Amino acid sequence: MRASRRCSSLSELLDQKGADLGGLNDLNHPLHGTARLGWTAYRFEVPNGEYLLRLHFAEIDKQVQGPGLRVFGVRVEGQPLLTGFDVAAQFGVRYAAELVVNAHVADGRLDVDVVPGGSPAILNAVEVWTLPASVPAPPVAHLSAKDGYGRTIVSWDSARDPGVVGFLVERATRMALALHRTAR
Repeated sequence: MRASRRCSSLSELLDQKGADLGGLNDLNHPLHGTARLGWTAYRFEVPNGEYLLRLHFAEIDKQVQGPGLRVFGVRVEGQPLLTGFDVAAQFGVRYAAELVVNAHVADGRLDVDVVPGGSPAILNAVEVWTLPASVPAPPVAHLSAKDGYGRTIVSWDSARDPGVVGFLVERATRMALALHRTAR
């Protein structure tokens, strides 16, 4: 049994190549054990606002035995999210992963569509969650980070930042990809 992992950024999703991902969900889970092959688009009629979109991918098609056999792209609200995406190349065959992204809807429709890449696209599941109206977080003023020797040391004086209960550190592992902030 090979497991899945939730990825909170595009760079994290693309950096999982060859890893046994571990996690709470596995390929025996109903979300990862089946797939929609050849999907072209999904449209969700939703009120305008902020949404969390979870896309589940696992190459479970027995005809795909390795990389390069299924390559496609994905757009969310007309914006490119994945280009030249190959599930087998990124994770291996029968590994599962989940991409979590924020989406802003201004026209009453959340659109997710495929950019064809010469082979039918695969998607195991899609979830749409309403995000609460965001309240700007107070600034974290007493946070410092030192980088060096293959690590980053972060320190924070919480007593000097009233109203702040924590912080989130995001780090890209490859400079070629943008880091996308996600809801927690």
